Amino acid sequence: MVSVLRSSALIAVLAVLATACAPSCDRTCRKLSKCAEDGSTITRVECEEQCGDLLQKHDEEEDDASKELFAAHRRCVVSATCDEIADGECYDETLFAF
Repeated sequence: MVSVLRSSALIAVLAVLATACAPSCDRTCRKLSKCAEDGSTITRVECEEQCGDLLQKHDEEEDDASKELFAAHRRCVVSATCDEIADGECYDETLFAF
């Protein structure tokens, strides 16, 4: 029983740390803006607003699974090349239903 509790606690701590280490909306949107072709995407300001709104929504709903998915998305965007992003490398239909 103690082993199960320790494992659960470790998983919870790792999930929090993984989310905390995710790139900021500013950093993520700077990368997306750098990769975007003229007129092909939302502006950096709109990106930062939407990103902030999603972070707030996940916090208000205390939705840890969605928080981690969004953190993984931001990590992917920052680490991927522009070509990989254009090819949909970081797209997650769970987060973006469009």
